[in-house]
Amino acid sequence: MSGNGEEQQATVISLYLRYDNTTAGFVQQLVISKKEHKMSFIRFNQTLVATALLVTAVILLLGVPMTEGLLQEKHGNLRHQLDDPSPIAASPPDEMPLSRVKLLTAGKFAVLSKTGVTATGTTGVTGAMGTSPISATAMTGSEFGFGLIMDSGNAFSTSTLVSGNVHEINNESPTPNMTVAFLDMQGAYVDAAGRPDPDYADLGAGSIEGLTLDPGLYKWSTDVEFTSSLTFNGTDTDIWILQIDGDVKVGSGAIVELTGGAKAENIFWQIAGKTTLGTSSHVEGVFLCKTQIAFETGSSMNGAALAQTAVTLDAAIIVRMLMSLSRLPCFTRLSGVWKSNVLMNPYQSWQMTSANTTVLLQ
Repeated sequence: MSGNGEEQQATVISLYLRYDNTTAGFVQQLVISKKEHKMSFIRFNQTLVATALLVTAVILLLGVPMTEGLLQEKHGNLRHQLDDPSPIAASPPDEMPLSRVKLLTAGKFAVLSKTGVTATGTTGVTGAMGTSPISATAMTGSEFGFGLIMDSGNAFSTSTLVSGNVHEINNESPTPNMTVAFLDMQGAYVDAAGRPDPDYADLGAGSIEGLTLDPGLYKWSTDVEFTSSLTFNGTDTDIWILQIDGDVKVGSGAIVELTGGAKAENIFWQIAGKTTLGTSSHVEGVFLCKTQIAFETGSSMNGAALAQTAVTLDAAIIVRMLMSLSRLPCFTRLSGVWKSNVLMNPYQSWQMTSANTTVLLQ
């Protein structure tokens, strides 16, 4: 049939189905209607596909110049940002400054030991001394000892060799909780050992004789030693943390000096091995030692000796830094004489003499 005939037949079918109820005629025309409907559906789908292809082609044709325009705009903005001297982009954040190791209650002590403190010869400790979990019976000496005298309230002991109080785990309140103090000492060791990203690694392969250390985090996988001198140079707010996997050996007569305002309270020695201070040597800082700290004859320390095993003192001097004061007690060696620059309090004005060293606290 022609196109016109198809349109007429479609019109007749539509009218016949609407008004004629004859079953035979309805069935016959229904078949014709289905065929026409199917053909109409196919024609509809073909039209839809053609339309979709046309729309897609239009989008593609329009998209090329649009994309080019967007790229040009983006590149133009980038060129503008690069050419513009004004600081539009944010500067990278500064590195976090090194913070002090948290001593907590362990910071109240000049000497803190887990297994005991032994004194030989005329020894002096400025500050408090404590043991935990062992009792005060572990504070002994083969020659003089500490001569501990228990307070009437059993809260602490005193000694002519110790300016502060001597505490042990069996003291009554209000003595410091020695279990907590010991745990704080361990926590401080872990804090110092766990600081990441050292500024200096294995400096001098462990031999730091004569070096000047700037503030920062140092790490050694070896022993560390110096024979005559070591200097810490920085301001009064600068921090040094020394992570040492081995032992520390300070030569006889060796001296640690602080310059530029550096403070002993801001220098933290974290030592996995043993610390040995040679005869008549002098060191500065807080020593957090996993094992023993041994002071040989006439040696001295400005800071704190915090040992997870024993501390042995042979005619040695330890002065705990008074961190709340602007002027800190500090020893200076003048022709074999160590002299404090700060008056502590009346009962701390005394003199001690050994065969090798004279110490004046006045």
